[in-house]
Amino acid sequence: MASVFTVIHTSCFSTQCFAYANWCNPVFLEPLKDTQCEGHLMFIEPSKLFGNLDELCQVSLSFCKILEHGLSRASRDSEFGKTEAIVSVFYTFRTRVCPAYQRYCLNYSNALSYMERLRKQTDFLEFVKWCEQDVRCKRLQLSDLLVAPIQHITKYPLLLKNIRKKTQDQTERGSLSATIQSVESCLREMEGKVKWLTNFERLRELQQLIAWPSVDEMDSKSFIPEFLRSRLNKQSCNTILTSPKRTLLHEGPMLLSAENAKSMETYLFLLDDVLLVTKMRKISKKKSSITGEMGMMSMSSQSLPHKKDGVLFTVCKQPISVDRMEVIEVEPQDANGLKHAFVILHINRYQQVQTVLTFQAGNSNLRNKWLTHLRAAKLRVNELARHKGSDNPETQEKRSSKGRKKTL
Repeated sequence: MASVFTVIHTSCFSTQCFAYANWCNPVFLEPLKDTQCEGHLMFIEPSKLFGNLDELCQVSLSFCKILEHGLSRASRDSEFGKTEAIVSVFYTFRTRVCPAYQRYCLNYSNALSYMERLRKQTDFLEFVKWCEQDVRCKRLQLSDLLVAPIQHITKYPLLLKNIRKKTQDQTERGSLSATIQSVESCLREMEGKVKWLTNFERLRELQQLIAWPSVDEMDSKSFIPEFLRSRLNKQSCNTILTSPKRTLLHEGPMLLSAENAKSMETYLFLLDDVLLVTKMRKISKKKSSITGEMGMMSMSSQSLPHKKDGVLFTVCKQPISVDRMEVIEVEPQDANGLKHAFVILHINRYQQVQTVLTFQAGNSNLRNKWLTHLRAAKLRVNELARHKGSDNPETQEKRSSKGRKKTL
């Protein structure tokens, strides 16, 4: 029974979430609407900033009321504190609660980006500062409001586990375990969709920022007959990055070492099937923490360059297929002046080394992170290739023929 009291007291975290979301109306939205009626702050679009926060408010409150009603009804029929009511209410968690939270989570990154753009407006900053002085905010800021729903929904499994921990009946524990698995599955699906959308939006942005040079620009020593120049100057790369099945695994600045020459500052993009080596250049005079002097100091920055930072990337080396690359870590005894280095070998289908690229990271942590992502991508591609090979009809026929020979 104590455990169920706990979930009503704590889990009425739904009402906490309702309270957080309820800032939206009296503290932010209503003053904003009143101000816009006077013709001010017209550049602010509430739907872009707050998303479906009103819907979350209603969904959270409704779910909490249904939970309390279920427990109250169960208390009239049997001992208060039985977990059947909780299990019954959470049975509809996927259809009743998740859709609204999923819509909010999918819009969350866009809301943060929109808020960052609004922060450039002095009027917006003054308005938010004035709203945050409201005692109902309890010294929390607008950014705390926006992230609160995401933080709170992850507490459902923890609360259910706490109930299970204090539940003695084995049948009830089993029901709770099944409910916990169902809720965690819903949250994983939601997280997966958010990650997919974030990845897709980043790749779509990069498609606009990455320039693919013509063949003669990539290899100036090659002789190209005049009648082929117009054809080869047009690289068909308009949609190469925006495939829904492609994933961006890692990105960041890196120094590319050269023989008897100055090292070149590059920016790498590791996708699940290809490694792109690019040069980043600034196209805007506006100062940016991203697009300043990259150097070895800025190479340790965790910030990612975006379109708003005024940058473009130009592919400076032939793309390296992940299944055709070999990653070699440069050990300290072999460094010979190189710092935090590793080597990428591009191997063609005939097992001949086609390209050797030696990179230096800003520090050992960045190098290790790159090595981890590169090796994981290589391992994943190899596993997929083996899986496809095992499903190939020709491979299966060879295996069956070998089996027949052994039988004979």
